Amino acid sequence: MQEGSRQRGERMERSRHEEPSMDTPFPKSPLLSPMDHAEAVARFRCEIVGALTRKDLTRGELCATLHALAEERFRPPPARSSPALSR
Repeated sequence: MQEGSRQRGERMERSRHEEPSMDTPFPKSPLLSPMDHAEAVARFRCEIVGALTRKDLTRGELCATLHALAEERFRPPPARSSPALSR
């Protein structure tokens, strides 16, 4: 057998037990920043209401949770203060 080649069974057996190389860094992804004001507002809304889309809530629970969120103050993307929002 040549020096650089292995038998198929040996290669598969070793790959299951070898530790992954930690020397190779993950590729750098571009910073996820909004492209414009509309996208910034959309992301802002998604961050506030997004978790509710994954909860198993009844209609009454969803309504109560949305009313509770309406009482909280959130800072929209370009604002320096948190305006009070009405229902």
